[in-house]
Parts: sequence; C-alpha cells; structure tokens
Amino acid sequence: MHLLPEQKLHGPKADFEFSTDSKEDTTSPYQDTVIIDAKRGAIIAERLFPMYSTEGIFGKREMPEDYPPKGVEIGSREHLLFLTLTVAIDYLRNADALWESARKTFEDPKTQFVFFPERLAEIPLGHIEKIKSALTKYKLALRPNRDTNIWLTIALTLHEEWSDDPRNFLEAMEFDAIKIIGHLTKHRSRYPNLNGEKIRSLWLRMLRDNAGINLNNLEKVPIPVDVHITRATLSLGIIRGRFEGTLEEFRETVAKAWMESTEPIRKSGKHIIPLDLDRPLWHLSRNGCSYRAGIHPESCPKFEKCPFREYCTPGEIKIKRKGKHQYWVHLKT
Repeated sequence: MHLLPEQKLHGPKADFEFSTDSKEDTTSPYQDTVIIDAKRGAIIAERLFPMYSTEGIFGKREMPEDYPPKGVEIGSREHLLFLTLTVAIDYLRNADALWESARKTFEDPKTQFVFFPERLAEIPLGHIEKIKSALTKYKLALRPNRDTNIWLTIALTLHEEWSDDPRNFLEAMEFDAIKIIGHLTKHRSRYPNLNGEKIRSLWLRMLRDNAGINLNNLEKVPIPVDVHITRATLSLGIIRGRFEGTLEEFRETVAKAWMESTEPIRKSGKHIIPLDLDRPLWHLSRNGCSYRAGIHPESCPKFEKCPFREYCTPGEIKIKRKGKHQYWVHLKT
C-alpha cells in the first residue's frame, strides 16, 4: 500500500541459522577477521541476567517502554496497540523521546485516535494529513511520510485481518514466536518495519516483558541488535577481531554470538535466552560502555564501578552515526 511519497518498505533479510560448533563467524563478509567467544559470553550471561533481575545494571532496570499511558491496563487491547504501533517506528530514535511522545499522543484526546485501527479506517485517504498531523504533534513521527505510512499500513492490517486487536493475531499464531516471525516474513508488506530482524525481536520481547504475554519458542528468537547491544557485546569481548562496515552488515554476527553463548546455559538446565539479555546489555552500554573514550578500558569513567570491568576489552571500539539512516562499526581488538 503506497500512501504517501517517499515510503520504502524494507523487508528482512533471509533468516539465518545459528551454529554452536564453530567460534569463527562464517556468515559475515569479514569471516576471517572476527571470532565469537561463546564461552566468555556464557560466563557473562550467567552473571549479567541475575544481576539485572535483582539489583540492576549501574542500578538501572527500567526501560523507556515500561510505562503504559495513563488509564491503560497492562496486557489490554489498548496496551498491545500502543506497544505494537510505537515499536514499529523505533529506528534511529532516542528511545526515551520516542516512548514519551507515544504516551503524550495517546493521552491527548485529540490525537489518541491514531492508536485505534477502527478509527483510522474511517478516515478517507484524501484526509491522511489529519493522521500525519496527529503523529507529529508530539514528535512521535520524526519522519512524517515514512512513519505515517508504516503506522497506517500496520493499523489497517490489524483492522482488516485481525478485528482491530493484536491479541487476535497472536491467538491465530498459537502464541508461537516462530509462527509469528514466519507470518511477518511471508506478509512483509502488510507489516512494514515490524517484520525487520531487530524490531520483530524487540516486539516479541515487549509482549512478554511489558504485556505479560507468554509466547512459545522464544529461545529461538535472536536478540534485537541495536547500537547499545553491539557496543556492549564488543566491549565485553564476546566478539573480537577486525571489522569495518555498517551495523546492518554486523547485525547477524552479534545475534549469533548471543545465541551461541546462551545455548550451553540452557543445555545445563538454566533458562537464559538471548532476549533475556536485551535489557541488561542495553543498560550496560547506555550507562557504561558509551562513555569509553580510548583504546584502554580505563578510559571509561565508569570503569571502576563497572561490575564487568574484568571483561572490558582493550582496542578500538567505535560505533558512529553515518549519514541519516545507518551506523558505522569500527572494531580492532
């Protein structure tokens, strides 16, 4: 569905398989220059997740999406619509600003209608500016044309196929994460951005953590890889070597590293999956690794207080914005 100019739907790459037999990454175009240290990852994961669950990382546990709008019941249709539509435009955004904008938009009676597919379906396409105006009032949509298209396409899919309720979709998928991913992949044009490797994993994690929905096969879902997950992974030395390229090119390597690191933990009888590490790694990077200034771990002002400082890896670790639409990863460790 082409609703506004400049809309480009980006479907996900082909799904990839994870192997725990080899430490050397065989999926990256830089396969001879980086290694995955899954044993190190397993040791860190077994410490990281319990620490986050009890005391937090640097004392932090809350995520920007943890707070539903006022009056919205956790796990309700309204809550799932709020999570689903907002996370679909969570790309190249400040997370705090995104979710605060979403709450303001929902809590304003004049703009709340954008979260309800049945109300959006009543608006003629010739009046789409009304929708765009509501989405931009509190800067929920920073890219007005693209974000409005993503938002409206998913909302209309929920209206036409799932009776305006994401819970109907989840029930039809038998609350199975793999079936959900398969459906999003097969019908990618109906779920723009929500079908991407990062966003769909993030959405599934939010359904579990924020909406309290139990999903099967979550252990097979890769960690949602963003700047913070990548930076923490590299700083901890889970991936070492040399890499120069975009975050998009490096995404599968990071996801594979945590899949390989958590598999032996589960085989030992402990239930830690890649999605469990999303929140703690995000906080470790945002409140720690992001402050690192040089090639030495001690260049991080949080080094002495970091609970994982013994794993901080020396070398060049840089993730910088390159242009408007991507990040550049520079690794030399």
